Amino acid sequence: MNKILTILVVLCATTSLVAQSDQQIENLKAFAKAYGYVKYFHPSDEAQQINWDKLAIYGAQQVEKCATRQELVDALNALFTPIAPTVTFSKSQPAGDLDLTVITPPDPSGYEPTYWQHLGVSTGMSSRSARNKTYQSTRVNRFPEIEQKISTASILNIMTIASKFQNKEIKYKVWVKMNEGTGTGNLSLRFDHNNGTTESLYNLNDQAITSGKWQQYELTGKTSANTKSILLGATLNGDNTMYIDDISLAYKNGKKWVEIPLKNRGFESEGVDGALLDYGRWYASAGNNYRVQRTQQAAHKGKWSGAIISVDQSTVAKHAKIFDAAPTAGEAITKELSDGVFCQIPLVLYGNVLQTFPKAEETRLQALISHLKDIDTSPENLSARLGNVINAYNVFQHFYPYFEVVAANWEEELEKALISSYKDQNNLAHLQTLERLTAALRDGHVRVSGHAINLYMNAPITWEWVEGQLVITNVVEGAADVKVGDIVTKVNGLSAKEYFEGIYETISAASEGWLHYMANRKSLQGPMNQLVKIEVAGKEVALEYNRSFYKDISPLLSRKTNAAQIDGDIYYLDLDALSMEDINELMPKLQESQSIICDLRGYPKGNHDLIRHIMPVDDSTAFWMRIPQIIYPDYQRIAGYKTFGWDLTRLKPDLSKKHIVFITDGSAISYAESYMGYIKSYQLATIVGQPTAGTNGNVNSFTLPGGYGISWTGMEVRQHDRSVFHGVGIVPDVYVTKTIAGVREGKDEFLEKAIEVARNKMK
Repeated sequence: MNKILTILVVLCATTSLVAQSDQQIENLKAFAKAYGYVKYFHPSDEAQQINWDKLAIYGAQQVEKCATRQELVDALNALFTPIAPTVTFSKSQPAGDLDLTVITPPDPSGYEPTYWQHLGVSTGMSSRSARNKTYQSTRVNRFPEIEQKISTASILNIMTIASKFQNKEIKYKVWVKMNEGTGTGNLSLRFDHNNGTTESLYNLNDQAITSGKWQQYELTGKTSANTKSILLGATLNGDNTMYIDDISLAYKNGKKWVEIPLKNRGFESEGVDGALLDYGRWYASAGNNYRVQRTQQAAHKGKWSGAIISVDQSTVAKHAKIFDAAPTAGEAITKELSDGVFCQIPLVLYGNVLQTFPKAEETRLQALISHLKDIDTSPENLSARLGNVINAYNVFQHFYPYFEVVAANWEEELEKALISSYKDQNNLAHLQTLERLTAALRDGHVRVSGHAINLYMNAPITWEWVEGQLVITNVVEGAADVKVGDIVTKVNGLSAKEYFEGIYETISAASEGWLHYMANRKSLQGPMNQLVKIEVAGKEVALEYNRSFYKDISPLLSRKTNAAQIDGDIYYLDLDALSMEDINELMPKLQESQSIICDLRGYPKGNHDLIRHIMPVDDSTAFWMRIPQIIYPDYQRIAGYKTFGWDLTRLKPDLSKKHIVFITDGSAISYAESYMGYIKSYQLATIVGQPTAGTNGNVNSFTLPGGYGISWTGMEVRQHDRSVFHGVGIVPDVYVTKTIAGVREGKDEFLEKAIEVARNKMK
């Protein structure tokens, strides 16, 4: 009887643990949805002062421990009221429309409606993505802002530092001058480490800069063996102007200080319009009351300096609309976040030169901002991993343009990634969770990067699946006891098929061709000096990860020639290797040839003007690329699109009467597919090979705490006839597959087929 009782107790305890885990996941999913709705679609000024990366982590901490729906509702209200006082969470669905008195100022004079517009998305994206203006996000009728009301004049990510800078004393020196005013300046020197921490942070906060004369200031600190980057900073607080000039950085080698070269250290070159100088780059972050620029008003050396300037808010230009569509005044979204938990979120607020209405309680807002400063962002922290998943989920939930094509159950993928986050034991495991999450998008532009992946080297071979077998296709000379054409049956004790299945699930790919292309590379990468054990002909061979892909492996993959005359009448061009300048020099030979073979297995070298020489008419397909105009969440009710194309016009000499053959395969992605789209649409050539990657459109990207980054496709691209492109790509006219015999004989079977097609066309 006691045994039975013991078993029942254990079963009850186990059931309780499972139920508790289910509740945690449901809480996290509810918070994830609320987080995205407020971050991207609620236009309060307070929400712009929050570090959203850290709020994702803090919010995960708070909701994870809620045991009931009421506790969850209370936690959500506590989290969001300081930044979105008109947002409500409840256990019952709000009755009717939003109460307009909640968002309407008692005296509306001087107020204008403000709301979010997203052309694709730039808010929360990397500075490089935001700077190129392809994607834009704006709060209409509000003022320029980036996260903080304290203006960070410069943060310079110098480099992923070389070993000679590790375990070294570092000295940061800069000349600074202040204008008259109450505001003060500060400098900072920070070291970021491979585990996502910033263990060394040196500031001048206790020595605020106030002097109206040029003075040189310096900060010193010591890197560790794990330091990956050095960040320099200059900050203005309050009302003033801070000039910075003649920056220098050095490391101590023995007793001697050795200077680290910096580009544009005195701001004498252009490039200061929110991002100051290029090395890394000086990334400027200017709050509502500041701007950052390059100026000749004062200089310590030369004619220019960098300046952080506090400005009268009323003189700053408001954000204008980026397209016509807008939510109406009083419009709100009502969503069920989880079973029995609802939110109502206004999409439009009113704002004047001081604030959006109503203003949140300042003490609660500042308390939240202060608390977020101390949040642990390292991936060893469970809440940081959960926050990263929640953050990434929302980017795609609201802005990914291909869910209808890829048919992913995105909420289910969120749940799987949250569960996986509980199991992850290290940085690499978290990277792989993010990879599996984004693999469901089937987007060939997706790359998940992180400090762990920087440790990867390549084994001294390449391989591919040929005729259903894993075949070695290249071997670094003298590096391995294997040869080209050998068939690999096992990898690290698993069958080759099982090993690759684990690789496939971490790769985002829209087509089989791109999936295999990426898996062939990724499956041969690993930590420096570790071994991968393969079985060939019943014999185990150990291969060491000790090769650079770009130095040792890519030369093995390059084609035998960039340009060549074949049989007198056929001319071959490798478009991966030849620039347009190279091709222009070859024009006389191309004009003399009857047929031209263009090899586009890979990525063109800026040579798409070749299309203009082989087109018989000017381009009229102007709308095959389009960026969504978004004002509502969940990628619903798209307001419209900004459309464009390449608008190519013909060039001389005219090669349109030549017999053209293009070779392509699954390694051709993005720009290569834009290229091939013209070839297919205008029937400019016979296409030989395999389907391309099926992924096109300008890349967008964002970073996550802990040193992770994710790139993705932010626009929709279609075939020139407006049919679906994503996942389809450019399908060849003549399909080619490799053979094991061809690999062993060193044949390029794609090129051989292209030559055969060219000869037949000339008959």
